[in-house]
Amino acid sequence: MISLKRTGVVLEIDDEGGITIPHEVLEEVGVEYNDSLKMFQRGENIYLSKEE
Repeated sequence: MISLKRTGVVLEIDDEGGITIPHEVLEEVGVEYNDSLKMFQRGENIYLSKEE
């Protein structure tokens, strides 16, 4: 089972289908400007992971 931490952040999808992840969240997980993220889908859920 995947262990997830709730951030309390609710993201809205913009007119072009994009989201903005707050800098504080990215910093907490070690994602920096120009890093690549992998996207996974399971059912109705979307998960992002830093591309190593």
